[in-house]
Amino acid sequence: MSMSHFFIDRPIFSSVLSIVLVIAGGVAMVNLPSYNPNAVAMGNADTHRNRAVTDVFEPGSTMKPITVAAALNAHIVTPDTRIDLNPGYMQLGRYTIRDHSNYGVQTITGVITKSSNIGAAKLGLDMTSEHLYEVLHRFGYGESSHSGFPGESAGVMAPPQT
Repeated sequence: MSMSHFFIDRPIFSSVLSIVLVIAGGVAMVNLPSYNPNAVAMGNADTHRNRAVTDVFEPGSTMKPITVAAALNAHIVTPDTRIDLNPGYMQLGRYTIRDHSNYGVQTITGVITKSSNIGAAKLGLDMTSEHLYEVLHRFGYGESSHSGFPGESAGVMAPPQT
């Protein structure tokens, strides 16, 4: 089934964006839905903004390697440290954290390669919120990228609760 067929018959997203960084200094971006700048009056005005720079998004799975980096930085783990991900889910307060499958026992490297939600959650619980906040801040979370694009959003990152 082609992607166009999938999106026409069963839309699952109201918008899509992609950012491709070019090492030579350029940036290419794609936003859907898009609009024709030669026919601005046509279409929805909501499509006239560059969502890649104006909207704030939850970081999602990008947080997993950063959480691992913070744990490595705090010397809580090494790449070969083993972590038990059984039985494939864990209760955290009123939330249930789940992995795609039960990955059993994995090294920290395996936590990243399997994109384990449980592994990242366990590592996050093993360090102070202040340390994780500081590492996220060093990675630029909650800061403007200073890209120069009009309307760029700096993002939101609440300070740690002590």
